[in-house]
Amino acid sequence: VGLYARLSEMHDCGLLGRIFPEFQAISWRVVRDFYHKYTVDEHTLLTIRNLERLTTTETFDRLRFRGILGDLASPELLVLALLFHDVGKWRDDDHALESVRMAEGVLERLQATDDQRDSVIFLIRQHLRMSLAAFRRDTEDPEVVRQFAELVGTEERLKMLCLMTIVDIEAVSPETLTPWKAELLWRLYVDTYNYLTQRYGDDLIE
Repeated sequence: VGLYARLSEMHDCGLLGRIFPEFQAISWRVVRDFYHKYTVDEHTLLTIRNLERLTTTETFDRLRFRGILGDLASPELLVLALLFHDVGKWRDDDHALESVRMAEGVLERLQATDDQRDSVIFLIRQHLRMSLAAFRRDTEDPEVVRQFAELVGTEERLKMLCLMTIVDIEAVSPETLTPWKAELLWRLYVDTYNYLTQRYGDDLIE
């Protein structure tokens, strides 16, 4: 049985909320907008289910993202970020900032290293940035790619944020992640990856 199934069982019996009171805060929390079909806790667990499904997918527009997942050095950090990326939605303010604040306490209790903490907090704080860049701006503009590359900084963070964006969008509703949106995200990923690796090469030459 996979991680999603185990976490769902833990949530249903109340154990997940006992271990992580931060997660309990979003239990049965409803987001009142046109897009979100699920409660916040259900949506969160579905992001982890979607990540798991990527490991075995044979769907054409998901296979390329499966390859990214296979390259991750620390996929457990992505899972942690997914589990707590929306806990700040227990309030109606900027949920990303509140989620960061709450996740800080979790990471301290888990005795995460500084590097682990920085990666998880980065993903939670920036979990909406890739979709904003891909869907609302002209990603063929080199400046858009440059700014996004400056934001992520490293290939590993780019990979994790890309996967986080894919599974997060897909967990909003079954129809949300269209092939067109997946293609836009893939293009931004490739362009940003090329920018980062070219910059590394330029630095080595210098």
